[in-house]
Amino acid sequence: MSLATLPIELLDEIFDNIERDLKLPLQHPFQTFPLPTGELIFQNSDINRVFTSLALTCQRLATVVRPRIYRDVEFAQNTSKATAFFTTIKQNPTYGQFVRTLRATRMFQSAYDEYVGFKGDWYEPRAIWPQLLGHLRSLKELTVATNPVDGVIFPLINTKIDIPARQSIEKLVLEDGLHLNAIFGIFSLPRLHHLDFVYSGPYHKFSPRELSQLPGSNLKTLRVNRACLGKPLFEKLLECCPKLESFTCRHPLSAYGAQRDADDDEHRRPPLSPELMETVLKNAKYTLKQLNIVRPKHPVTAHDESRLDLSDWTALERISIPSHYFVAPFKYNSDRNGFYKLLPVSLKALSVRYHMTTPIQKHGRS
Repeated sequence: MSLATLPIELLDEIFDNIERDLKLPLQHPFQTFPLPTGELIFQNSDINRVFTSLALTCQRLATVVRPRIYRDVEFAQNTSKATAFFTTIKQNPTYGQFVRTLRATRMFQSAYDEYVGFKGDWYEPRAIWPQLLGHLRSLKELTVATNPVDGVIFPLINTKIDIPARQSIEKLVLEDGLHLNAIFGIFSLPRLHHLDFVYSGPYHKFSPRELSQLPGSNLKTLRVNRACLGKPLFEKLLECCPKLESFTCRHPLSAYGAQRDADDDEHRRPPLSPELMETVLKNAKYTLKQLNIVRPKHPVTAHDESRLDLSDWTALERISIPSHYFVAPFKYNSDRNGFYKLLPVSLKALSVRYHMTTPIQKHGRS
């Protein structure tokens, strides 16, 4: 540990306390060590590991360290770390209240399966998430990359199960397949303000009655990846997010039929329609500050020659978007003038990603 990494004012306070402690009997080292100073030390990321080791010899430091041991939990390729986490929660469930963020990958499930293979007296494998989430009383951010994610989400949104984290979750990132019915429960999470999900399943057409049951949400950030949701559901999602400030969409209403009905040919691609996208986004035009539309994986083979007009969006500050939402490919010979008239006066940053056949102007890259 290098003292040079610490701020001068923190060093002064540390030495003041050491000097004071040296006047005490040797059997009481660091007895008066103030907890605020310990907090400042632990915030220095360069010495976290050393400080954690020192905590084993000092009760005052242990008081500071204990809430942070599992504050941010991530299991990538380290099954031993996951096993230690399961063991700790089993032996002392109070550690669960200190967990603020949890990232669970496929390795997380593998580690649990390995754990119950030796510790079969604990939870049944199918009960891992209801039991585990029941201990994480103050969980704020949950990232799930297991497949499928429904095994995690359904206990979280099932109101018949006592899951305290349901009231504390603020950010939810679902990196694998999600059952669309779970969206209705996710939107019911009272403090959720950030949702990032992947839906790679088939197109699903919801009835108007089903859509009417989608609850209002406090979401401020919504990211939809590789999702063929359809126009009615997309519109309803944004309608139920009156506070939405950031919207990111990958493969939105593009090559795969957001316009088609459920009984249409799955491989028939309707024309790309910027006008349709504008209609879908209309419910967020007065609150949205950031709009990011990712270019479809498949090339645009058809275009309805409409243009995305964002000129009356009063809050929009940042836009990142493919060029074919503002102008059709050359073969359509459609109007290419007045691009600036399509942009809001509130705009601060603009990124237009163009395809070689769809620049804003016929000559050059603009």
